[in-house]
Amino acid sequence: MGGGRNLKKDGRMKFDPRSEWTGGGLITTPTMLAQFYGALAEGRIVKPESLDRMLNGGFIGK
Repeated sequence: MGGGRNLKKDGRMKFDPRSEWTGGGLITTPTMLAQFYGALAEGRIVKPESLDRMLNGGFIGK
């Protein structure tokens, strides 16, 4: 995953992340977002058990 579209030629970010520090802002492209969610669903970011807990609010044995 590259951040080339979010960076200026000198390597600085096009957007100032300090303006989003309380809003949980995210700067991404649709492709990068799809790659992230694919990796999440395939268990490459967190264990499947952790994802299940995340999706079910931490309740086990619903």
